Amino acid sequence: MPRGFTFTTVSKTNLAWHPELGEGYCDWLWLDGWTDSGYWYGLTMAFRLDQAAPLVGAEKRDWPLVQCLVIPPEGETQLLTEAFPVEKFKAEEPWGVTIGHNVLKGTLTPEGLPAGYSVKVAVDDVGIDLNAKSVALGMQFVEAEHGYTYYHPVKKIGVGWWPLVSRADIEGTLTFHGKEIKVNNGAGYIERQLFNSTFAGIMAHHFWGHAFAGDYTAVWTESAGPEQSQYRHFHPFVLYKGSDPIVSTHNLTLQPERFVLDEITKMPFPLVQTLQAVDGSTEVMVTLLPGNIAERHSLVDTPGTPYTAENPGGYIRQVCNAKIQIRRWDRIEEVMGVAQHEFGWWSQWFPLPPRE
Repeated sequence: MPRGFTFTTVSKTNLAWHPELGEGYCDWLWLDGWTDSGYWYGLTMAFRLDQAAPLVGAEKRDWPLVQCLVIPPEGETQLLTEAFPVEKFKAEEPWGVTIGHNVLKGTLTPEGLPAGYSVKVAVDDVGIDLNAKSVALGMQFVEAEHGYTYYHPVKKIGVGWWPLVSRADIEGTLTFHGKEIKVNNGAGYIERQLFNSTFAGIMAHHFWGHAFAGDYTAVWTESAGPEQSQYRHFHPFVLYKGSDPIVSTHNLTLQPERFVLDEITKMPFPLVQTLQAVDGSTEVMVTLLPGNIAERHSLVDTPGTPYTAENPGGYIRQVCNAKIQIRRWDRIEEVMGVAQHEFGWWSQWFPLPPRE
């Protein structure tokens, strides 16, 4: 990863799709949120998504897709994925996308910033039909116009991770097993990820997440580059109060405190994590508590990837409760909230015994 990271407000460049990255590039929007009825939702709308190949089949790995995920208060997970021919993909103006019958339509403020979005998707008996009004705007991490977190101008390799709206007020309807659940209020998040390399080529492992706690919103990642970059780390952390970013630093310290083994993928993942970020006289501590696995993806033996049983790769995403402590001088404030976070493992890290 390059040096010289900063923070700038998200722009139209981040909102757009990026076919200039060439054939085979991956580009997707990720949305999630919590509702007043205790339901959590997650949604992927992708032009192309390598890691979904095991779910849609090798013959559809290059197709646009929609992946819909809803978790009720009881903890049952319903994850459904549908791929569509490329002619069913359409970039929406001023931002958003249509994939088949599924639509995300964004709006802009007079200044060209994301004012909000509406989304209506359905995969079998799971659906998301929500309107979102922006509260806390997202960011990019370089001043260059292209906005890529990593960009190689000669090899034309680009990697981007852009929270577009870090927090939005949401209302509408979720559908779970065909049952409609009214959403009177809730908090939503949307981001874009894109790259034209492979995860194995751009990072060794990563931690990623965001949390809502009262008026506070936290967004972070801790990504280690590959061995050839001396495992250079990219670790931004932002804390908002309402719409205002009150902490923004590239000096996040993230520590997985306890690893356990996932019984399904046989991959380790952190059950508990702590984060510490300092910006001037403000210190933030975040504790991510044991929660529920929302998604698990193993890329072992996936065509086009280097991952095998001896060299596994994939990621596990969790939904949990979180405690945020904010210290300003001699004053401490603690708030409880909810978080969604992910651990991805793209190169050999743990010495695992051979699988039977």
